[in-house]
Amino acid sequence: MKMRFLAILAAAVCAFGGCGALDRETEEEVREELKNAAAQAGSVLEEAKEKASEKLAEIDWAEMLLVPDSDSEKKNLKVLCEGTDGQWTEIEDMEEFRKQADVEAWEKTDAIPADMQEAAHFSIQQKGTIHLGEEDTDRYYEIAEMTLYADQMVSLTILGDITQYLDVVLPQGSFTANYLVDEETAEYLRSLSE
Repeated sequence: MKMRFLAILAAAVCAFGGCGALDRETEEEVREELKNAAAQAGSVLEEAKEKASEKLAEIDWAEMLLVPDSDSEKKNLKVLCEGTDGQWTEIEDMEEFRKQADVEAWEKTDAIPADMQEAAHFSIQQKGTIHLGEEDTDRYYEIAEMTLYADQMVSLTILGDITQYLDVVLPQGSFTANYLVDEETAEYLRSLSE
């Protein structure tokens, strides 16, 4: 019953979601309906939320985003880095970025200490879906943000259209992963913002 409810809820979110497909009024209606459904579900929803949060915590978001699937084309991503001057610069060579970042070697950790100093900020963007009848606009949507901290720690948060409406039923923390990276990777990421 719990998993069936979660599956129905996920299907509804996916059906209503998309890259900005809903107008503001419809989006508010969807959010209100999800809140009402959550209130009616009571303890069933609480148990489903707990299970879903546990499963989401197992996901390696860095690998999922930045490591290409072996059986398919590379994900159509671009990464921008915020420089010390506040300007955003696109990483020109994504292959080199993937190689140097070496996300498969990152180790998940529980949390970034609150007093940890930030060293570099990144925006991970994915090319928008082209729908039937549309032309390729080369439009990208920010899907994640990544922050490098002192002591070789990285925080990666999934944003926007991917988590749209899910914040009604799942804590936003479910879409954040924290990592320890080696000194070489940290130095490479830090150098991109200089």
